[in-house]
Amino acid sequence: MSSKIIKVDDRVITENPLDFIKNSNIGIHTVSPEGIIDFANQHELNILGYAEEEYVGNHVSEFQFD
Repeated sequence: MSSKIIKVDDRVITENPLDFIKNSNIGIHTVSPEGIIDFANQHELNILGYAEEEYVGNHVSEFQFD
């Protein structure tokens, strides 16, 4: 993903979508077509109480409860 430069008032802000996703205060994750968790941002890990190595790389069904 590339950065986009935005001018707000007299300030120049560099906007990078990946930075937004990684640093969002909303839990965000991606899952492969096979159901493997590819990515989780830090907020999601904090909410769920997992370290990245405990969560990413596992099947999403391991974390869904009925």
